[in-house]
Parts: sequence; C-alpha cells; structure tokens
Amino acid sequence: MTPKVEAKQMKVTQYHHARDNAIASIGKILKFRQSYINSNPQVSAQLVQYWLGLLPITHDTEEAQSNYEYLCDFILEQPQFIFGSGDPAATARQLATIYGEAFQEQYWAEGKTAQQKEKMALAVRYLMNQAPSPVPESFKAACENVLSKESREHIEAAFNFQ
Repeated sequence: MTPKVEAKQMKVTQYHHARDNAIASIGKILKFRQSYINSNPQVSAQLVQYWLGLLPITHDTEEAQSNYEYLCDFILEQPQFIFGSGDPAATARQLATIYGEAFQEQYWAEGKTAQQKEKMALAVRYLMNQAPSPVPESFKAACENVLSKESREHIEAAFNFQ
C-alpha cells in the first residue's frame, strides 16, 4: 500500500472507533442515568430512539458487548423504555438489524459467558414471541425481508441458543 492509502485507512479506522465510542456513551447514559433521563419523557424517548438508530456498533467489540447487554436488559426488564415512544414496528425492525449483527462470535468470544449469550437469546425470543403487537410481526418481517442471509442466521442462532 502507498503511504497515502495507508493514511486514509487509518483515518477511516479512527472514525469508526470514534463513532462506536460515541454510540456507546449514549448507551451508558441510558443505562446508568436512567432516573434522570426518565424525569423528562420527551428527552428519554428521543434519546432511546437516537441510540437505537445508531446501533449496531461494528468496530469496537468491547463497547459493542456492553451496549448489547444494556439493550437486552432494557428489553427483558423494561420493554416500555424501548417501545414506549415512537413507532414500535419501526423499533422492532431496527432491533432485527441490531441483533442480526450482535450475535456474531466476534462479540462474544473474549471472556463472555454462555449466560450473557443466553440473555441475548431471551431478548430475541421475547421480540419474536412475547412482545406486544405489532413488535413480533415487524421483527419477523424484518428478519425475513430486510436482513442478509448471514444476519438471519445470527438471529436464528440466538433464537435457538441453549
């Protein structure tokens, strides 16, 4: 590679890591300052939708792991926090994209336990079977019609994980 191409690749890598860190920061704010955020429902709704719109994190695997765990916690423990504002069907479609990326081995290989994978599997099962309508229908439709074959396989692996 020429020095010019190498410099451009380094800038692109730095951009992706900076972007991922910014997304992860929003996730941490949602997770650890939730009582403050919930005090203003309009801000809460906008921030949650903004965060979901930016996910998935694709380059910083450590931050991706943390944020995917936060997302699973919200879905399993406080689904109204994720679906309580905006369009639940659109949110379900975005969650299909996120989980299609998130259940890759690169995010779970280093020190992550089966328990953490099980949490993600539970969240995917909830989205497919137990979430209030129209979430399951929209989630399944996005999996079938929008996701790549590889992402659909990740969703299926999460759904069948034991």
